[in-house]
Amino acid sequence: MKEIIIKEVNYDEENYAHFGTKFLIGNGYMGVRGSMEEYGAKHMPAVNIAGVYNQASSEKWRESLNAPNPFFIRLKIDGEELSLPNSSDKVVFHEQSLDITKGIHVRKTIFKTAKGNVTVETERFAGMTHFNALALKYSVTADYDCVSSITSGIDGEVWDINGPHFVNFEVEENSVKGICENGVSVMTSAKGVPFGDMIGTKSANEEKTAQNIISFNAKKDAAFGLTKVAFVQTSIDEKISKEPQKPNFLLKYDTLLEEQKQYWKDFWQENFVEIEGDEKAETALNYSIYSLQIIAPRHANALSIPARGLSGQVYKGAVFWDTDMFMLDYFILNDPETAKILLKYRVDGLKGALEKADREGYNGAFYAWESHEDGIEACSKFNVTDIFTGRAVRTYFDDKQVHISSAIVYGIKKYIKLTGDTSILFEGGFDVIVECANFYLSLLTSRVFPKMGEPRKLEILDVVGPDEYHERVNNNAYTNRMAKFVFEFTLEVLDLAKKETKKDSPLLPFPEVLNDLKNGLKKIIPDMIDFAVNDEGVIEQFDGYFDLEDVSVDVVRSRLKDPREYWGGSNGVAYPTQIIKQADVVTMLAMFKDEFEKEIMKANLDYYEPRTEHGSSLSACMYGLLQCFCGMPDTAYPMFLKSAEVDLAAPKKLWAGGIYIGGSHPASWGGAYQMLVYGFAGLKHNKDQKSKGKPNISFDPHLPKHWKSISFHLTIQGKKYKAKITHKKVVFDEVKI
Repeated sequence: MKEIIIKEVNYDEENYAHFGTKFLIGNGYMGVRGSMEEYGAKHMPAVNIAGVYNQASSEKWRESLNAPNPFFIRLKIDGEELSLPNSSDKVVFHEQSLDITKGIHVRKTIFKTAKGNVTVETERFAGMTHFNALALKYSVTADYDCVSSITSGIDGEVWDINGPHFVNFEVEENSVKGICENGVSVMTSAKGVPFGDMIGTKSANEEKTAQNIISFNAKKDAAFGLTKVAFVQTSIDEKISKEPQKPNFLLKYDTLLEEQKQYWKDFWQENFVEIEGDEKAETALNYSIYSLQIIAPRHANALSIPARGLSGQVYKGAVFWDTDMFMLDYFILNDPETAKILLKYRVDGLKGALEKADREGYNGAFYAWESHEDGIEACSKFNVTDIFTGRAVRTYFDDKQVHISSAIVYGIKKYIKLTGDTSILFEGGFDVIVECANFYLSLLTSRVFPKMGEPRKLEILDVVGPDEYHERVNNNAYTNRMAKFVFEFTLEVLDLAKKETKKDSPLLPFPEVLNDLKNGLKKIIPDMIDFAVNDEGVIEQFDGYFDLEDVSVDVVRSRLKDPREYWGGSNGVAYPTQIIKQADVVTMLAMFKDEFEKEIMKANLDYYEPRTEHGSSLSACMYGLLQCFCGMPDTAYPMFLKSAEVDLAAPKKLWAGGIYIGGSHPASWGGAYQMLVYGFAGLKHNKDQKSKGKPNISFDPHLPKHWKSISFHLTIQGKKYKAKITHKKVVFDEVKI
């Protein structure tokens, strides 16, 4: 396995937001932004916690919590503070790196003072073997004798997008507890162990910060500094975690470091993807895999991954359909236990989905567009601000994007299909599927035809599909097909439930009402409206789409009066045109590729891609997948890189109306993985086919021309396999690891 280090050389203060995301470390319980140790809240350091939320006031939205920061450190040499960005004029060398093969963030900065050079070197990581542990080594070397002091602290003055959330603080010698108005609390505790020629220490606590000032009598070229082990706890850990952990300061830095290295060594032995002939793509994809691994909630009973991972509070730290449709496949194929944790989060969210449906006037389960704990809807009715008037604009993300419920059902089916594990059905998944079917049944409307004798057709009106630029449309092709899928899969699980009932299973009583549902679905499915298709085989995205103005993305962009304008909604520049935000029909084709001829797929690719602004990180991977399915791997390759490198490349947009909208893009990482496995490798699930004891899967590879081979592991039905694929050969064997 190769060592992969992501690196940036030279200091530029303007990169603080981007690098905070790019150099993220984490362990699923929390994510720690790749900020400099001396940064305060202005430069957005954060220890973002999974699944813990608060609302600062009724005028502000709920969002995830950032914990007090234990990596806060300030350095003085002979009374002069050396810190970034204040001392950036003294920097003669700066390098920041992330070793993804060890999960360690490293920083080296050389400051030039009047007497000589001072070198600061740090390494830090989030404990993969102790989920509430963080560790840091801070080392300083001067090329001259000096007197130094290091202020090592836990900074409670945390960065918030829509806070502050902590209204009270309890500051002790080695801990800071922030307490929210609703009683939820987060405590960070830490203990530093100095090394070098130490003179003494003293406490210098403040209202929100615990600090120790350590003094050193430093000799030329002799390293001094400290190692630091920290722990983060919340008052709801017992509710979320399988085995809540307490601070254990008997754990030494060196012990944690060795455990960390061994964890990642074992992980990469089973999960490293080799792309022979393309080091750039190999690095980007394995960075994506690393990034998914550090946000996976392995510690939890039932928890999911927010749309921005654990990189901060953007999108309220909420869970979107991104997890179920874009990330879940990676975990199903590599870590099924974590995949099940993600699905159980949706099972636990059924109550919230039922309440939302009832509130909106529907039956069944209407899952939250922006989901917080217990599946509650965190999305507001006003998500966009008009940049000309400053007024909030009504959007329809929460009440018209009805396709989220189908994404949950789609995820459950993927899990069962590739793992063979049906236990999720008996642990609440069955109820989720049935209630989602009930929801879509309550959405159906009977079309009235002008001519007598024409057949009844059922349609779904007034929705927002994946393309959010066009709101409140009728018969969005993706939404309708996904609703039909829910009905089809519900029939499958109803048959399974009836079989279990005949076996006297105590888990699935089969009341008569489910017989009625089964019979009703069989009658309804054939009556659902078909897609509108033009003479070239292009599927109309929604009713009337082809009647909209047909112009290019560049033309629509030229109509902006301000680059900060929102393109969508009834007043947006894209709304009266065929320009769409992201893959919509193309996503449907990729999800149901076996139902369409390649000619249809190709016709829709050719039509929709030039009309797509790709204003979402979810878009490129869906186009790339469909291009692979059409036998166009070299055309798909740029889409693959765009997805895999989304957080390695400089971001296009970090701010909107003064609000930070950056952060990581886990759905794009998951989409890049799907492109590799389903697209380039051509993984297929053959429902009733098995050969020589191997699982019922096969490969139909389409590699880019410059790739010599790809190698990766898969976990299928409880067994680990390794695939090696070239342009001419597929080797797929079980392995013992």
